[in-house]
Parts: sequence; structure tokens; C-alpha cells
Amino acid sequence: MLEDSATDAELIERKLSESGLVFTGRRVSSKSGFLQAIKDKDEAPDIILADYTLPSFLGSEALAFAKEYCPDTPFIFVTGTMGEERAIEALKSGATDYVLKERLFRLPGVVNRALEEVQERKRLKLVEAREKEAEHEIFEANRAKDDFLALLSHELRNPLVPLLINAEQIAGETEDPATQERAQAIYRQAYHMSKLLDDLLDVTRITQGKITLKKQPVNLKRIVEEAVEMVRPLADEREHTIVAEHVEALRLNADPVRLEQILVNLLNNAVKYTDKGGLIEIMAHREDDNVVITVKDTGVGITLDLLPRVFDLFVRGGHSLARTSSGLGIGLTLVKRLVELHGGVVYATSEGPNRGSTFSVRLPIGNEERDVAHKSRSLSRNAAQGTPHRNVLVVDDNRDLTDALGSALRAAGHTVHVAYDGKEAIRIAEKTQPQVVLLDIGLPDMDGLSVARTLRRQFGRSMELIALSGYGQEKDKQKAYKAGFDRYIVKPIGVKELQEIV
Repeated sequence: MLEDSATDAELIERKLSESGLVFTGRRVSSKSGFLQAIKDKDEAPDIILADYTLPSFLGSEALAFAKEYCPDTPFIFVTGTMGEERAIEALKSGATDYVLKERLFRLPGVVNRALEEVQERKRLKLVEAREKEAEHEIFEANRAKDDFLALLSHELRNPLVPLLINAEQIAGETEDPATQERAQAIYRQAYHMSKLLDDLLDVTRITQGKITLKKQPVNLKRIVEEAVEMVRPLADEREHTIVAEHVEALRLNADPVRLEQILVNLLNNAVKYTDKGGLIEIMAHREDDNVVITVKDTGVGITLDLLPRVFDLFVRGGHSLARTSSGLGIGLTLVKRLVELHGGVVYATSEGPNRGSTFSVRLPIGNEERDVAHKSRSLSRNAAQGTPHRNVLVVDDNRDLTDALGSALRAAGHTVHVAYDGKEAIRIAEKTQPQVVLLDIGLPDMDGLSVARTLRRQFGRSMELIALSGYGQEKDKQKAYKAGFDRYIVKPIGVKELQEIV
């Protein structure tokens, strides 16, 4: 209490006591005494009651000191005269309230309200602090998850490469139908595993806003045909018929890779949830400035309770022990996110169990420009077909993977050297002067980034450096490009793609 009148101070304390407030009061009347009181960390005040006119200084000065040293403490003027203009100025400067001494009956209510507001502010600050702590924990958990997924991606992609390449080579080299069938089965399952891995990582990246579409004019009919061909082996295995007769020759502005991914996931979903010998239809037509793509099947259908949740992450349709459809429950989630990135919508309909399902995608057509990108790809492919054999260095610490890549490239007529660590790669490069280097990032002795920087210093731009890595995050790609890589390929990779790249 900043008060120079002992009588007034006694009246104020009595009024507070009569209202039931239990308090310990400390009265000061000078500037030095006030400053000592508000700076005392051991006995900091819960509330300040201050007269406005004092012998040595004004209450406005006291308010300024209080805002500096204990800004969260309620400051109430209890004064004989103040005037409306001065009262307004005091409230603007940060005073909590003011009470005239002739109306002290108001003081207990004002004090109680001020203390309640302090408690509420403290509660809100505590809630905010807890929320920030929770956000930080979520951020750390997401970062740990991202790191885990990146590591998972790397560790699972590495063994897939030799599986895919060896299975593809065996199927192409043998004339024994039984061996061909086994090799093709190995290839299909390894490829299926790689797609599951891609979907899992894509959902994570899209959720975090780390995927950017690369839109360009695309031929929808061609995209549909390519998607159908990708699903064809699984459909044939289950004796399904896929019909794509009602697809209009439309052009739209979209990311061709992601659009194909949307269609493949929808077709795969139809194939998996349709009993043997089913019919799957894919159709596409124009409606105003949109294209509507529909995938319809004669499968198990969707129950009414599942229909609203069918695009949710990790939600899978119910199936009996006789229908063990594979998948993680992320394909339709990925479809929804990719469609929304394109500015479109996707929805599902079904008349119930065992009556089939229909999934419809509505996308804006966008700019209908010439398919420059497709022509560029065609020119690149044509040029590649006439490209002479290359001198290639393959570097990876996974020996099975390295040997499989080397074998596939030698079969295509290239001269191939292999290395299983970074230092050996540099020694071989100095001797053989390769034109193309396929280089893993995660090497045991010196990582692929260091090897790339060393090769760039020694040979300049005379060789094409291609990162072949199991890490697929954007930050990993950017690090590789800064180190001097020309391209970044995420494992696994098939024989055909490998040959086209080299």
C-alpha cells in the first residue's frame, strides 16, 4: 500500500478485512520505500493499492515503476480526488482500476476481481505453456518419425534392387516356363513391396506439405493406358477384366506422375477388393471445365458405416480369412491428398456389400498447352536408343546390389567397373575415367557426397554423377545436388529404367 496517511491506510485495511479478505499488508509512503517493496523478489506484492497524490512523487510515477518491475501485479489507485481525465489517463497507462476513498465500499469487489483476473491469466499462461510443450513434443515426435521413415526407406530399398534386377534378368534369360514364372513372381512381389514403401513415404510427405506438383499438359488417355498396364499383371493373376473403352481423348494440366499414381491406386484398390473373375471399368469424360474419371468394380462393395471413412489413413475394408487383401490402408488416403493438391475432389459410392464400388475423381482441366514435356521425353528416349555404350562405375557397399547393377549394365553392352566403398571408387575412377558414375550416398568409409565432391574437383564436369540412394526426402536430394550430382534416383530401380538413365 502506497499511502502517506496512516488513518486512510487503517480505513482501507479495515474495509478489506470486513469483506473477508485475509492479507498481510505493507505500507510505504516514499519513492525509495515503494521501489524497495516492488523489487523485493522474496516478498513480491500480489496487489498494489496506491494513493495518487503523495508528498514526494505522484502515483503516475509509481504506476510506471510497477509496470517496469512487476508488470503482472494488479495496480489499483485508491485516492481522494482524481478527476475523470486523470482516471482515464491512468487506465490507459496500465492501471487495473481506481476507487475513490469516499466510496471504499467498492474496494473489496475491485480487489477480488483483480486477483481473479490474475489467476485466470496465470491459468491461461499455464495452458499455453502446456500447449507449446505438447506442440514441441509433437514436433519432435514427427521429426523422429521422419528420420525413422528415411532410414526405413533406405534400409528396405537397398535389398529390393538386386531382387528386382536379378528376377527381371532371370525371366529374360531362361527359356524354362517354370523358372520364368518363379522369376516373374519374385519380381511382382518385390515391385509390390517397393510401391507400398513409396505410398507410405508419400503420405507422410504430403501431410507435411513436402510434395510439390510438377504440372504440365498431359494426354489423359495415355495416362489411363499406362495405369492400366501397370495394374494388368495383378488383374490377370485374379482373372479380372479391365475395360477402358469409354475414355475421352482429353488434355489437362496435371502432374503426369502423380495422376498416374492416383489411377493406379484406384485400380489396385478395385482389383484387390473384387473376387476372382470380376469386371473393372475405368471411364473419363469432360464436364464443363473439369474432367471426371470413374473407376467402377463388381467387388465386395462398401458398407454404409465405412463409406464416410474410406479415405482415412490406415482404414481398410473388412474382409474374411478367405479374402486377405494386401495393403496398409494408405492407398485411398494418398489418392485423396493428391487429388486435392490438383484442386480436385474424389468421392466413393456403393450400393452396399457385394454390390461393387465406384470411385470418381473430378479434376480441373487447367491450361491446354502443347505437350512440350512429352515431346522432350520422346526426344530423350529416341536419343537414348541411339546412344553408344558407356564406361560406367557403380559404387555401393551392398555387394548384391552392386553386382546386380553391374551385371544388368554389362548385359546391355556397357563397360562396367564396381566399387564397394568411397576410397575404392575414387581409385577406380582415376584409372578408368568413367563417363557415368552410379554412386550410393550411404557408404561406410566416406559418404557419397564426399566422393562426389572429390570427383568433381579432380575431373570437373567430364562425367555424369548419378546418386542412387534409398533416402528419398527433398533435403537429401538438395544436399546431393550441392555436392555435384547431376541426377538423384531413389531406389529401387528396374533394369529398363537403369538402362534408360545410363
